[in-house]
Amino acid sequence: MQEEEEEEEEEEEEEEEEEEEEKEEEEEEEEEEEEEEEEEKEKEEEEEDGEGDKPETVIHGEPDVYINTGSRLALTCSVKFSPEPPAFIFWYHEDKLVSYDRSRNGVVVTIERGPVTTSRLLVQLVKPRHSGRYTCSPANSQPQSVTVHVIAGDQPAAILHENGGAEASGGTLAPLSHMLLLLLFLLQANLTQS
Repeated sequence: MQEEEEEEEEEEEEEEEEEEEEKEEEEEEEEEEEEEEEEEKEKEEEEEDGEGDKPETVIHGEPDVYINTGSRLALTCSVKFSPEPPAFIFWYHEDKLVSYDRSRNGVVVTIERGPVTTSRLLVQLVKPRHSGRYTCSPANSQPQSVTVHVIAGDQPAAILHENGGAEASGGTLAPLSHMLLLLLFLLQANLTQS
């Protein structure tokens, strides 16, 4: 009889231990769930406050642009990762605001709003006075700058495009004239053989 009582007591103790372990596990699971919920709330608040992905300003191409007098210059600035398009993007030339609402002295500024907002500064006919630092300054992101070096020269130089590539404005005439000379040479050689 005594053995049965001892066995029952041991079984009861084991059951109590198991129940306590189950309670501890449940409490740990509840704490983990609460922590996860708090983390999710913090993430949501950061997104609402705009502290998630920060807007990023990029001027496409190299930080130094070399261009000949008389060429056409196009600078492209994009604002990425912005929860909403910036209210404005200003361009500065040597800390002086470039007029963005109309063409002035052959300088035009355009803006395209969307998931990535893009602003372009276009100088139709580059002159030495266009040398210097150009800064793209969006309302909701850090400004970025590029330095333009205008050099004297006969050939129109590169236009800086948004993909970072360059294109010669007016530079297609030389290859064409070379092709014509080659064609004339081949025709003359062909005629002399006949």
